Amino acid sequence: MLPLDDRSARDQLTIERPQSEPARTRYIYYPDTTAVAESVAVNVRGRSYKIIADVILEEGAEGVLFAHGSRFGGHALFIKDNTLNYVYNFLGIPPEQTFTSGGLTPGKHALGVEFIRDGAGEHGESLGTAKLYVDDQVVAEGPIARAGRQVHARR
Repeated sequence: MLPLDDRSARDQLTIERPQSEPARTRYIYYPDTTAVAESVAVNVRGRSYKIIADVILEEGAEGVLFAHGSRFGGHALFIKDNTLNYVYNFLGIPPEQTFTSGGLTPGKHALGVEFIRDGAGEHGESLGTAKLYVDDQVVAEGPIARAGRQVHARR
């Protein structure tokens, strides 16, 4: 089929997508809905972002609050073993970068992650700082870089 598209994968992923509504800086997703395909989800590539989930935790609660990506990499915010976790992976290249909170208590919480972009790496990947939040308090933070590292809760 013509015309052929000879753009690189990075070029194709970073194309501004057509929008049927004005640009905005806030998006709200609700529970118990269908999955949102990456191609139509909020595009967080190449920019700073903050994701907050308002939750009511029961004893032993576990699960994914947010996941975005594909087999080529991505990131997820989830609760496991009574801790909040954020995992980031660039192009499936190990190691994954993991940020983990201390123990969570049952009840209402605002759980989230913030990424503050400082620049781009040699492959166009975003470089910057990730902060993990529990109730507006930073509980873990560290650099996001392709080289990877793990960051655990502050003591």
